[in-house]
Amino acid sequence: MATGALCLGLAPEIGPAIIGIILMSFGAGLLSIVRSLITLHVSSDNISVVYSVMSMVNTITAALAGPLFNETYSVGLQLGKMWYGLPFLIAAGLVALDFVLTLFIRENYATSMIGQNEDHDD
Repeated sequence: MATGALCLGLAPEIGPAIIGIILMSFGAGLLSIVRSLITLHVSSDNISVVYSVMSMVNTITAALAGPLFNETYSVGLQLGKMWYGLPFLIAAGLVALDFVLTLFIRENYATSMIGQNEDHDD
């Protein structure tokens, strides 16, 4: 997704922009994949809580993203033609930051937490 957003942000003409759109479309099912992976690591008693938190975070970030990208587009228009893709460059940076933060998730910690929850249920 970051590569696609970067292509869109830097595209001087329609060809690279179409490639960027195609690359970004590969991330269309990301939320479903994340929900499936989280379901594997959460006890059945806590799945509804985790889904609720994920939905709240998704709603909050969507509400913040609209004004953020609107403002960055306005700034890009003021800076000139070369900066029209500024919202997509910001999106590429945020997706790249998310990827880096995801690298710090440790499987052992999640597995040990599941084991602790199951031990307390007995």
